[in-house]
Amino acid sequence: NPLSRIGSKVALFTGDEALGMKRSTWRRLTREGGWVLLGQLLSAVAGMVGVRLFTELAPSAIFGEIQLLLGMVVLGRSVFVAPFVNAQLRFHPEYDQRGFGHWFSHRIGRYSRASAAFCVVGGAIVYTIWCVIVGARLRPVLILLLAALVMVDTNFVLWSGRFSAERRQARYAMQNAGM
Repeated sequence: NPLSRIGSKVALFTGDEALGMKRSTWRRLTREGGWVLLGQLLSAVAGMVGVRLFTELAPSAIFGEIQLLLGMVVLGRSVFVAPFVNAQLRFHPEYDQRGFGHWFSHRIGRYSRASAAFCVVGGAIVYTIWCVIVGARLRPVLILLLAALVMVDTNFVLWSGRFSAERRQARYAMQNAGM
């Protein structure tokens, strides 16, 4: 037991183990954790730059509408796409180990894209109702942007989920950083 008592002190490091894990496991954890941390940091910086550009470049006349649509994209991703990505993260390694990883990713992709299309239709309906209630002009180009954003985001999340499920942390970090 790595936490065995030595006198009145607790031994955290014994032989080739530290806190109950082998040194090779610690090296792998450090390497993969470093890639994940780098990816998250780069993603946060890219997000801040994107928000800054968006607030500077978006015309004030349609800023509220765009914010509404972006909110729908985030909500739609959480409700319609995230459950499939979570299933991908959970079950992909098992299917990959049996030689069915590509088949499973393809199947999850089909379900995710169908669900994302449902999200786009729902978002378009909500946006249309909002325009009627508020008396705003309906802008079909914003609905097309919503559709494009949801579909691109869905593919992005699916690839990120696959890289994460396959423990390809370096590729996952670069994907999330937009590289």
